Amino acid sequence: MNLNLIVEGPDRVGKSTLIKNLKKYYNGISFYTLHYEHISLDSKEKQHEYDYRQYRRMFELMETTSYAKDAGIICDRSHLGEAVYGPIYRNSTNEYIYNLESEYLNKPFWRNTFLILLTTSPSVLVSRDDGNSISAKEEMIQKEIENFEKAFANSLIQNKISLRYDVNMDKKSVADKIINQINQMYFKL
Repeated sequence: MNLNLIVEGPDRVGKSTLIKNLKKYYNGISFYTLHYEHISLDSKEKQHEYDYRQYRRMFELMETTSYAKDAGIICDRSHLGEAVYGPIYRNSTNEYIYNLESEYLNKPFWRNTFLILLTTSPSVLVSRDDGNSISAKEEMIQKEIENFEKAFANSLIQNKISLRYDVNMDKKSVADKIINQINQMYFKL
């Protein structure tokens, strides 16, 4: 079984916790975890070139890993995060993100790649603020969530799972819902 998982969502939504639970459940797969963070460069051109190259490597790693038995990539954030945060905080466009995806549409690994969007209410995210997040204001977080939903809808990745959980849903229930959807979709392929 080969599986690539891209986990997206705003800061403090539970991406890292979900990833730990996914790795625990799919323990027969050797996952390589990539965590993407924005690195500011001194010009938009250099920034665009760096980001494009970084996300291209992500897809190349997914393709390479697809030739190994029981292997996969899990991304804690990815190219879609740039499609969300770039326009809000850096005045940059995000169209190249979808152009990059289109280059890989016909590759075999694409059918084993899943995009997972995890969201919750802005008030829950504000209550979890640790001082390291991009924004701690509910209205900005709501804008981020809306942009994540748009980027998710616009993504060319075919296998998509979106879960908006409420404050009463525990971490295991979140993971169980995602795992159930992955399994249903994967074994239909």
